[in-house]
Amino acid sequence: MRDSVERGEVDGRVPNDQYMKATHGRKILNGDIANLSIGQGDLLATPLQMAQSMAIVANGGTFYQTRLVEQVQTVGNEIVAAYSVRAKRR
Repeated sequence: MRDSVERGEVDGRVPNDQYMKATHGRKILNGDIANLSIGQGDLLATPLQMAQSMAIVANGGTFYQTRLVEQVQTVGNEIVAAYSVRAKRR
């Protein structure tokens, strides 16, 4: 699913013909594709990786840095830290 491993993350897996040949001794079949479409089979992805992939589609192909918060502020609404939107790759 990803080219590189981020700190604290491991690569997911979306099977292709090469993977299926190495693992199961055959190419990917229509039944495998049906299973993958509902998140089953040999698919390996975290909920965050799936959310990121859908966000890339929604953003026209741009992968933005994942953030849990936009900014940190005090009780009095003073901004302590703000995080800008950052495109990681296209």
